[in-house]
Amino acid sequence: MVQERQILRIVVVGHVDHGKSTLIGRLLYDTKSLPEGAIARVKRIAKEKGKLFEYAYLLDALEEEQKQGITIDTTQIQFFTAKRDYIIIDAPGHKEFLKNMISGAASAEAALLIIDANEGIREQSKRHGYILSLLGIQKVYVIVNKMDLIQYSETEFKKIQAEMNQFLSNLHVYPLKYIPVSAFYGENLTHLSGKMPWYQGETVLQALDLLEKEEGLENKPLRFPIQDVYKFDQRRIIAGRIETGSLKVGDEIHIAPGNKITKVKSIESWMPGDRKEVVTAGMSVGITVEDEFFNNRGEVISHVIAPPETGDLLQANIFWLGKEALETKRTYKLKLNTQEVECEIQEIQRVIDASTLETIEYPQEVKLNDVAEITIHTKRSLTFDRFKDNQSTGRFVLVDGFDVSGGGIIIDLARNIAADNTPAEDTPVPDFTVDKKSTRTTGLEASGVTEASLAKLASLREQLKAMGSVVVAYSGGVDSAFLLKAAADVLGNNCIGVTAMSETYPESELKAAVEVAKQIGANHLLIQTAELANEQFACNPVDRCYYCKSELFAKLNRIAEEKGFKYVLDGANADDVRDYRPGMRAGKEKGIRSPLQEVGLHKQEIRELSRYLNLSTWDKPSCACLSSRFPYGHRITAAKLSQIEKAENFLRELGLKDLRVRYHDQIARIEVPRTDFPLITGHILDLIVERLEGLGFVYVTLDLKGLRSGSMNEALSQLN
Repeated sequence: MVQERQILRIVVVGHVDHGKSTLIGRLLYDTKSLPEGAIARVKRIAKEKGKLFEYAYLLDALEEEQKQGITIDTTQIQFFTAKRDYIIIDAPGHKEFLKNMISGAASAEAALLIIDANEGIREQSKRHGYILSLLGIQKVYVIVNKMDLIQYSETEFKKIQAEMNQFLSNLHVYPLKYIPVSAFYGENLTHLSGKMPWYQGETVLQALDLLEKEEGLENKPLRFPIQDVYKFDQRRIIAGRIETGSLKVGDEIHIAPGNKITKVKSIESWMPGDRKEVVTAGMSVGITVEDEFFNNRGEVISHVIAPPETGDLLQANIFWLGKEALETKRTYKLKLNTQEVECEIQEIQRVIDASTLETIEYPQEVKLNDVAEITIHTKRSLTFDRFKDNQSTGRFVLVDGFDVSGGGIIIDLARNIAADNTPAEDTPVPDFTVDKKSTRTTGLEASGVTEASLAKLASLREQLKAMGSVVVAYSGGVDSAFLLKAAADVLGNNCIGVTAMSETYPESELKAAVEVAKQIGANHLLIQTAELANEQFACNPVDRCYYCKSELFAKLNRIAEEKGFKYVLDGANADDVRDYRPGMRAGKEKGIRSPLQEVGLHKQEIRELSRYLNLSTWDKPSCACLSSRFPYGHRITAAKLSQIEKAENFLRELGLKDLRVRYHDQIARIEVPRTDFPLITGHILDLIVERLEGLGFVYVTLDLKGLRSGSMNEALSQLN
């Protein structure tokens, strides 16, 4: 059996006329990789033009190129050595064709950056180095060409090396080698040159063979985007193409977003003889799983170990090909594998202008052929990998209207990149001013935070600092997470968040709270409460929350006393005084402080500040305890709580994010925002009814008023 030869893809970039085509043409000639008749054709073209034969002409895919005297197309050329085959992408250097260079470089594993020894480092050479950095290409050789024009001077070569090293290191690009060559005369391409005895390194060809190829797609973590789900007899077959990794029957898998865990039950096939136990990258397959989840197109299957990232605020690099400029606050469609989601450009940090190659900081738009660093906010969570970790699931396109108008790569979650910029304990309120040069409001406009909100944040920090040590009643919701973050930033180890576990607290919320506490870096303690054992709570009176909070706050006070902490805090905000909140009475009786309320912070301000502080909870839907799903006077039991929790989990698996299932004996009353009503139709409607009936409900209804906080309180006037 003939062993398949390894292939390495590299891109060649550089300033116009620095000799890319000559270098590649000479490599093709010296490795005897040219097709039959190619040299004769090039000689004919040269003769017609009245020019001498040049190796650069071997690269010209179109005769028009000779007329223009520049490389106009991104061409892919193959040559080979004894070790492996190479595909070289000859990316154009002329600024009008910058987009071709980017589309060529995006699929390369390594790069050759060509510099003319006689002209030295030009601005465009630096820009090309910057583009390689944007694309995450770290395996770079700098080829200093035309050494013959400077008499093969070692001094001049080292000057170029020092200058380019200084520039590239600022971009976190560290060239593996600098190689002095004369492509025209073949010096240091395939054999060491006698003209440069001071250079004792590898030739270009030898250096290429030293490059380590990235691991094969089948050896990367599993990424299996769901294309569709088909129902055959009693089976639900999940279909799609495996982008990376491998999968076998019995594997425990993770489905994102949603964090569903199950096992592969079978790998399906049309014919029994085609059945496989293992499938790998590049294969289109259908599988069944052990647990019956509702799966959607766009979800991504991975192994439980090494799952992809999920988030809605992304830092990305993009090249723009749209007729209309890319602008902030406009809605676009982002496509990544089988995922499609609406998004907005939250911020444009930097643009390379295609006509001048000038870098513009914080512009208002990205024009045709420009390259930009941007922050994208998607309207629902996206599942992805960083491009440097997995190109298959780190590359996306943007659609404007009906046209694919841009392509890009994901660098990271934006909050991960911004984490180092989170204000510390004694950070003063920033001076937000308008940068007249870029007409960009440098702080408030970008974050959505008002000066009044920031002043309240400063006041909150001062209060917390004066307290000295605190125990925070922490549920993982928007308010308590924000309070815990503020306290942890100011007090460090003199702060601890405490979360109560019971049947009334959804398991999914508990897991999320633990994860957010880790992200904050706060001390976190889990305790058990037993409110159902209290008859005054279980009979579900209108002041039910008073008994729950009384138990919780009593335990928190004991924890504070044991640890020597001075205060116990809760996350009640300035809006809570408007609703019926008997739990607040318990807080006053137990001496609990509500600092968010004390400084006058409202819910919307807390969300804005949470986003400003890079908290993942900033847009988290409100999630009152499961007991709030029952009408007052209706007894609460563990079985009924479990019934509600399972129903709500199922609805979230369908893609509904903000919801409640209200319990009315045999009736399940579903509350979702009115904007989500169109999602509950047809096949989805049937699935909901089928599932909730399976949980024991006889009737399943949709509340036409939509989702609203405290809807059970609407009946209080009738009870009175």
